[in-house]
Amino acid sequence: MKSALSRPFRPIPIRIALIAAFIVVAVCAIFLRFSNLDTPLLDFHPTRQLFGAIKARGIYYQTATEIPDWKKEIASKQIATEAVIEPPLMEITTAALYKRFGENTAIPRAISASAWLIGAIFLILLAKDLSSSWLGSLAAAVTYLFLPYGIKASTAFQPDPLMIALILLFWWCFGRWTRKDTWYWALCAGIAGGLAIFIKFTAVFFIASGAFGLLFTYRQKPVWPFPLRLWVVVLLGALPAGIYLLYGTFVDPFLVQQFGGRFFLEKWIDPYFYLKWIITVDNVIPFGLAVAATLGLLVYVSNAKRTLYAWLLGGYFAFGMVFSHHISSHDYYSLPLVPILALLVGELAALVVIGDPNSRPTPEHIPAGWLYLSFLFLALYTITNVVELRSERAKLVREVKVWEEIGDTIGHQPGVISLTTDYGYALEYYGVQNTSLWPVYSEVERFKQEFDKQLDNRAYFLITDFGELKNQPQLLPSLQARYPMIAQTPDFILFNIVEPLPKP
Repeated sequence: MKSALSRPFRPIPIRIALIAAFIVVAVCAIFLRFSNLDTPLLDFHPTRQLFGAIKARGIYYQTATEIPDWKKEIASKQIATEAVIEPPLMEITTAALYKRFGENTAIPRAISASAWLIGAIFLILLAKDLSSSWLGSLAAAVTYLFLPYGIKASTAFQPDPLMIALILLFWWCFGRWTRKDTWYWALCAGIAGGLAIFIKFTAVFFIASGAFGLLFTYRQKPVWPFPLRLWVVVLLGALPAGIYLLYGTFVDPFLVQQFGGRFFLEKWIDPYFYLKWIITVDNVIPFGLAVAATLGLLVYVSNAKRTLYAWLLGGYFAFGMVFSHHISSHDYYSLPLVPILALLVGELAALVVIGDPNSRPTPEHIPAGWLYLSFLFLALYTITNVVELRSERAKLVREVKVWEEIGDTIGHQPGVISLTTDYGYALEYYGVQNTSLWPVYSEVERFKQEFDKQLDNRAYFLITDFGELKNQPQLLPSLQARYPMIAQTPDFILFNIVEPLPKP
C-alpha cells in the first residue's frame, strides 16, 4: 500500500519531465492568449491598435457589398487621412480575412498571438543552441510566454509580435549558418531578416546586432572580407525594405514627410530622457528581474556568450538613441528586450541548475513534487491572468457602448470637433464618427482666437476627456454661454454649435 501511494512522487526521468513541461507551457500559453481575443482594442496602446483597425476596416469596406454607403464613405475618409510608414501587411491580411469571416477584431489579435507563439518555437531552438540544454530552452520559453507585459503585447493589433517572431527566426537561422556555413541556412537567415525589416523598419537594429553578436560568439575571429554567403544574407535582408523605401521616396513619395519629427538629438543631453527611458523599460521588464539577469550575465555567462548579449543590448541602445522620443514614451518600442531577456534567463537557468554541460552530466531524473508544484503554479498563474483580463474586458465593452452611443447621438454627421483621448481613434472606430481635435492645453496660446478659429464651420463640439477639460477652465463656460447642450452624461458632453443661443 505504501509503495502504491508513493509511486506518483517518485523521481521522473528528465526527458519525460521536459516533454510534459513543454506541453503544459504550450497549453497554458495558448489558452491565456486565445481566451482573450474578443477584448476591444482599448486594452493595450489603443491609439496604435485602433490605427491598424481603422485601416483594415477601410480596406475591407472598399470591396464589401453588404456595407451601407454611409459607412463606406466614413471609412474611406478615415484611411485617406492616416499616415503610411511600414507596409500595411497586417491591415491587408486582416481585411482579406474579414471578407471570409466578417469584421471582427479577434482576427488580427489571433494573427499577433499566433506569431508570438510561433516565435516561441524559434526561441526554444535558439536557446537550446546557446545553452546546450532543453532545460534552458524551457526557462527561456516560460519567460517569453508568461512575462506580464508580453501577454498583452502579444495579442495587440500591431506588427510588433510578427516582427519579434521573424527576428527570432533570423537569430536562429543565422546562428546555424555561423556554425554550418551552408547555403540553406544563409538563404533562410536572409529571407527571415528581410521580412522582419520589411514588416517594421526598426527591426534592422536587432537583425544587425544579432548577426554581429552571433558571428563573434561562434567564430570568435574577424570575418572581413565577408564570405559570399554572408553577402547574400545582407542583400536579402536589405532588399524588400530597400525597394519599399525607394518606391515610397521617389516613385510615389508618400514616405517623404513621414520621417520628420522622429529624431530628437537634443534628448541625448537631457537627464530626464534617460529617466523616462528607464521607467518605460520597467513597464516591460520588472526592475528586479532586469537587475538579476544583468548580475547573472556578468557572473555566470562565458565571455563568448557575453559578447552576444553585449551586441544585442548594444543594438537596443542604439535603437533607443536614434528613436529617442519613442523609446521614452512608447513602452512597446522596448518589446525586443523580452526575447533577449528570455534567452539570457534560459542560459542562466541551465548554468545554475545543471552547470557546465561539458564538465557535469545532465541529471537523469527530477523530483516529482517539484514538477507537480511547477505545473500547479503555472496553471494558477494562467487562470488568474485570464480572470483579470476578462474583468478588464467587461469594462472595455462598456466603454465601446459609450462610443457607439456618441456616434448614434450625433448621427455620424460631419463637422464634429472633439476634446477627446487617443487622437479620436476610439470615436472614429467604435462610434463610426469622424472628428477634428480640439488642441490640448499646452497648444492653446490665445484661447479667444483659438476658440473662434476652431469652431468656425463646425456643427458639434464633443467632450469626453474630462481630465484635459480641467486644464482648460475657459472652455466649458464659453461653450455653455454660446451654444445649446444636446447631451450630458457621466461619459460625454455634446454641444450643437450650428445655432448659437439667443443673446440675452
